[in-house]
Amino acid sequence: MSEATSLESMEGKRIPDVSWPVRVGEQWQTLTSKEIFENKKVIVFSLPGAFTPTCSSTHLP
Repeated sequence: MSEATSLESMEGKRIPDVSWPVRVGEQWQTLTSKEIFENKKVIVFSLPGAFTPTCSSTHLP
């Protein structure tokens, strides 16, 4: 079994410039990270997708 690794804390660092499709009312819009997070304090986290190699090899066993 492989060991889990920890990533360096990104506390206080800027979120990378990316864009996401976002549902606004009845329409889809593409918003950038700057539009969503500017002048806000946020916590961003993610999880590996179910049954992806990361999930299957380190979480399910």
